[in-house]
Amino acid sequence: MQSIKDKAKFLIGWPLSIVAILFIINYLASKSSEISGHIDSINIHFLALSFLILVIFWFLRGLLWKFLIDGKENKISLIDNAYLLEASEIKRFVPGNIWAFLGRGVLFSKRGLSMDYIAKNILLEIELFILGGLFVSSFSIPWILTSDDKLLIRLSEILPFSLLLALIYFLVITAVFKRRYFKNKSYPSLLILPGLSIIKKVKLVLLSCLMFSVFGIGNYLILLSLMPVFSLQNAIELSAFFVFSFMVGYLSFITPMGLGVREGVVTLGLLKISNLTFATFFAIFSRVILIISELTYLCVVYIIFKVKQNK
Repeated sequence: MQSIKDKAKFLIGWPLSIVAILFIINYLASKSSEISGHIDSINIHFLALSFLILVIFWFLRGLLWKFLIDGKENKISLIDNAYLLEASEIKRFVPGNIWAFLGRGVLFSKRGLSMDYIAKNILLEIELFILGGLFVSSFSIPWILTSDDKLLIRLSEILPFSLLLALIYFLVITAVFKRRYFKNKSYPSLLILPGLSIIKKVKLVLLSCLMFSVFGIGNYLILLSLMPVFSLQNAIELSAFFVFSFMVGYLSFITPMGLGVREGVVTLGLLKISNLTFATFFAIFSRVILIISELTYLCVVYIIFKVKQNK
């Protein structure tokens, strides 16, 4: 039995990571022809700044997980946490959403965290994503309400079910945590981030909001590198809209929506200021930049992690 477990852990490790990287390379290669013909007039300064901002987004993503799992008995260093999390998250590019979660469980269990503790905090992390993402997304409402009718029609098909799914998720997690961990606590007290103190809840939600704000700004800077649309109103509403498009895709990840939900919403949302060709190109281009920024972040934390190990 132990031999089977060891083999399973090995397969979920580097072999699966290599498969994920191959899927990423294949995706980037498939989009290269669509991108190459549209980058002649790109503003390299805005693009470089957007790239840096998105790397910061991935750092904040790791920081959110670190603060979530930190406790009296378990303290994983910032670099170790960043590397282990990103090494597991890269596996989500392999078809089947379960692989990133399994990878995280395997890697962090080697640092003394129980699989039960990891699973519990993954459930809380999803709540944090929903809370932070939806709050930042709310600033995009003026943009959405004045967008092309095609976007409003599409959202009317997607949003009700996605929001209902999010609500059910919170209710189910509340019931699970009460039954398994907090039998003596009331349901209302466990409705949001059960088991955490009020202070920790506030800190984590604020960090989640900051993380998604950075994500939105990074995508807005990619747009500025392609077309001069800057105004304070555009900056706020479009940055929030890019977070909104992320959340639509995120909330539909267990629904039969297929791939490209985020890209579809971005495309329809940009028809307000561009034509279909540009909007489609931007949706693909921004996804490619996001993936490259994540791979860059992984390489940086891997190098620091290895240097730290060799000291």
